Amino acid sequence: MPGFSFPDLPLAMPAIIIIITAGIIFVLLGCLLIKNKKRQIMYHGEQSSLNRVLDDMNMVTWSYEPVSKRVFVSRGIQRVAGCGPYDLQTRPGLWQRLVHPYDNLRMREAWRELAQGKRLVFEHRLLLPDGTVKWVRHYAMAVGENNKKFRFEGLIIDISEQKEQQERMQQMAFHDSLTGLANRNLFENYFKHCLASSQYFPQRMAIMFIDLDGFKSVNDRYGHDTGDLLLMEAARRFKTQLRGSDLLARMGGDEFVALLTRVSRESLVLVADRIIEAFSSDFTINGQHISTGVSVGISIYPDDGGDLETLVKNADQAMYMAKREGKNTYRFFDQTI
Repeated sequence: MPGFSFPDLPLAMPAIIIIITAGIIFVLLGCLLIKNKKRQIMYHGEQSSLNRVLDDMNMVTWSYEPVSKRVFVSRGIQRVAGCGPYDLQTRPGLWQRLVHPYDNLRMREAWRELAQGKRLVFEHRLLLPDGTVKWVRHYAMAVGENNKKFRFEGLIIDISEQKEQQERMQQMAFHDSLTGLANRNLFENYFKHCLASSQYFPQRMAIMFIDLDGFKSVNDRYGHDTGDLLLMEAARRFKTQLRGSDLLARMGGDEFVALLTRVSRESLVLVADRIIEAFSSDFTINGQHISTGVSVGISIYPDDGGDLETLVKNADQAMYMAKREGKNTYRFFDQTI
């Protein structure tokens, strides 16, 4: 046909090959992009599932980039600290305000150690806006290359229940279950502590052995439940007559011992008089007016003994002298010699 001619086939072949090759490359790139996108979707799906699991377990993941100031916090922070991720991301000083004042110094030390490339595991408290105190365990590390730390990452675990369980176990191990006072174990430990301190700061200490007068008759007349309530009320009256540095313990039954530090004979007389006076008024328990007094025996360290066993035995002996001499009074151990 005029004005029309077929292309020279040998010359057109390279162009066709280039077009076909380019098409194959685009198809392959498209497949790779689709595959990568699927991987990203799967990764983010796995991350979302992991974050949901962590949230349900009261765990929080976080990261912080010091240069850009970017902060990431998982949603579990809402359950742990009572604030959302957005709050921490937009209010830089919020986390510092959440850390319990007593633990601020430890937190600042942790940041310095992180900046040095150390991996940390430490515990601290959070003080929530409503006054609730929570314990958390922190796992933290610096992430970077060639000694350049460009990001900090960490995991926060709420361990409040574990701490409460530990406190309950400690309470059971060192306190009397009825009165809440120290038991023999805690009393012995406290005496050892005071004794060790006295080597550097010499002091006189005293053991007061206190026994309720007529407690058996109260149990026989009103029953053991009333007797237990009487012991609880008696413990409260004893404690009001002692200083914060003194330790009161229940040894068993109606027997109590107190360890008083930095004392003189004159100060011990005043304390014994106050204890006896505190029991001059009746107890009202279950509608019953119950009257009981106390007999007090006193031994002094180091005059009456250098160890707890000897001091308690001597104070006990002085207490029995007080009972023999009419009850509702006190005696020093040196008065029994």
